[in-house]
Amino acid sequence: MTHEYESLIHENHQNRLAVVYVRTARVTEAPDEVASVERQRAQGWHARAWGWSGAAIQVIEDLGQSGVAIDGRSGLHRLCGLIAAGQVGLVLVSDMARLSQSWRDLLTILRRCQKTDVLLAVDGRLVDLVTIFLLDSSPAQSAVDAGGLAFQRREAECIREIFRRYAGGATLAEIVKALNNGGLTTTGPA
Repeated sequence: MTHEYESLIHENHQNRLAVVYVRTARVTEAPDEVASVERQRAQGWHARAWGWSGAAIQVIEDLGQSGVAIDGRSGLHRLCGLIAAGQVGLVLVSDMARLSQSWRDLLTILRRCQKTDVLLAVDGRLVDLVTIFLLDSSPAQSAVDAGGLAFQRREAECIREIFRRYAGGATLAEIVKALNNGGLTTTGPA
């Protein structure tokens, strides 16, 4: 196991599946598309390096599926079902957009992972969602290191605020409005 992640990966994670989730919007034989799929599938290597056996690593794919919505993505529905059943200890993706390009759907997926103590690895960088959103908010801490992803204080506070509001039932529009009113604005379309 990589020393950097030893404190995040526990036996209760390794006693469950590690699932590599692969999604592409198109199914073509174009070299860049084939390379993308292979790169996504190769994320399973990280699970092996962190102690999962080959038999405990599954690959779930949604090829030719847009990431804009969850609807119609049978692979993602299967993954969420396994997570809800407590069968998954680690989800691996090459980037967050593989899970969803919708903030609302992504937050729903991440919340499911958090509630069932599922770790998330994004291109080999492990994120413990439970720790990330329950971190000490001491002003003396200038940056938060969450499984190799360093967040500056303001970013960590923003992430916690998004999850707090989402867990409280706020809509995406309400969350965006609250963040904008607090001085955090987006640079692109909402």
